[in-house]
Amino acid sequence: MNISRKVCLSLFILFVFVGIATAEYPEEKFSVESGKEIYKSNCAV
Repeated sequence: MNISRKVCLSLFILFVFVGIATAEYPEEKFSVESGKEIYKSNCAV
């Protein structure tokens, strides 16, 4: 493997890890019960 392929691969891996580390995830985790209430109010006839 030549040096430019190693550099490209290293940069790709770095960008992937930085992207994962800085990703924003929702603070609130929804429960089944809250999903039932949303379904009842919006979907159920």
